[in-house]
Amino acid sequence: MSTVLVVDDESPVRELTVRMLREAGYDTIQAVDGLDAWHQLRREATKVDAIVSDVVMPRMTGTELVARVQTHRPQLPIILMSGYSANDLRARGLEEAPVPLLTKPFTQDELVAAVTGLLRGSFGLQTGFRPA
Repeated sequence: MSTVLVVDDESPVRELTVRMLREAGYDTIQAVDGLDAWHQLRREATKVDAIVSDVVMPRMTGTELVARVQTHRPQLPIILMSGYSANDLRARGLEEAPVPLLTKPFTQDELVAAVTGLLRGSFGLQTGFRPA
């Protein structure tokens, strides 16, 4: 099964997301923020097939993580997740990312469908936040 890197600075949200994915048969790796995720991705031994990342985090936002990943591993699929809508994120001045956006709270079915679709290539990259 595929391995998903789950990135969220809020431990309960991260752990719930991990549990939902594991129950659906995905392997998971966790990161506490974008910088932690970036360090894990840079290790050669880290095998990741997709990333599910929060947008608003300290040290490195999800959109900053997307920019770095797309420079170094452009084929790695990413979904951003946030409790803020795409319009709210824009209003907060966050750079838009050309990846799907999954709005919190989400159900296990919504999360698994988004990740499965992403891994199957169902999401094309578009400019700006895009609802998953």
